[in-house]
Parts: sequence; C-alpha cells; structure tokens
Amino acid sequence: MHTPFQKRFEALENQRRSLFSKLEREPQELLQKQPPSGGWSVAQVLGHLVEAETASLKYLRIKLKYADTVGPSSIADRFRAGLLRTWLALPLKAKAPATLAEPAPDLSIVAIMADYTTLRQQWEQELEKIPANLNNGQLFKHGIAGKMDLTEALSFFKGHFRHHEKQIDRILTALKVG
Repeated sequence: MHTPFQKRFEALENQRRSLFSKLEREPQELLQKQPPSGGWSVAQVLGHLVEAETASLKYLRIKLKYADTVGPSSIADRFRAGLLRTWLALPLKAKAPATLAEPAPDLSIVAIMADYTTLRQQWEQELEKIPANLNNGQLFKHGIAGKMDLTEALSFFKGHFRHHEKQIDRILTALKVG
C-alpha cells in the first residue's frame, strides 16, 4: 500500500478493532436496542458506517475504471475536507444523506461486524492497487464537501467513525442508565 494511505488506513483499522473489542463485551440485545430518547441503536450506527464506506468504495472503483478522467485534488478540496472534519468533531447532529438508506432496526450486530471487517479488507485491497499518479487524484466524493483525494477521504472516514463512536458511547450510556 502507498505510504500516504497506509498510516491512515492502519489508524482506521485500529479504531474499528478497538470499538469492536469494546462492543464484544456488551450483550447483543443491548446493541440492538434503541435508546429511550429514540434514534438509532448501536447496530444501526454500525450499519450506517458500513453503508457509507461501501458506497465510497463503489465510487472509488468506478473512478479507477475511468482513471484518465480523474482530476488532481486542489487546495479548495483540502479546505472543504478540513471544514467537514471540523464539523464532524463538533457535538452536532445531522441527518444521514438521503443517498444512504435508513439502517434497518433489526440488524444483527455479529453480521454487521463481520461485514465491516470484510469491507475494510476490500478497502485495503483497493488502496494497494492505486497507481502512484493518482495519489493526489479526486477519487472520493462527499455529498456536501465535494471531491477530494484518498488521503483526505481516509481522514474523513476517521472523523466520521469518531463522530459515530461518540454517538455509540452516548447510546450505551443512555441504555444502561435508562
């Protein structure tokens, strides 16, 4: 894997493994239960993360098929990506993009964790195939922030994951207290 991607991908994987380790100690029923105040269950949050990263992987694969049309990432792209990461770090709520389906309420946490592990393996395989001339190419597109390169995309995934990890912590706290 190219060095600019390897460290970021490893950081993503460490996040995922750490969260899974924590969640494996919780009862399955708890992870599938919606919090008393409403909203998604832990399983639904994980389902959302899987769906978002799956859609991004599909986009990457399409872009790689048409690599000759991929433009270089710009300073404006990096600025918008930075704004997006900053927003994700704030304790704000937002609805998932309409392009992503609402996660089903009866998702199996075991199945989601297995799907997520497989998805990350697929990401790793795709990142290993990226030709060096596309390291700075606009291979990712966010619904709000627009196009960016994979270095920025992986940083976004890390922020997106952290954003939802905090949400998972709040859900677990609410379920254990309530």
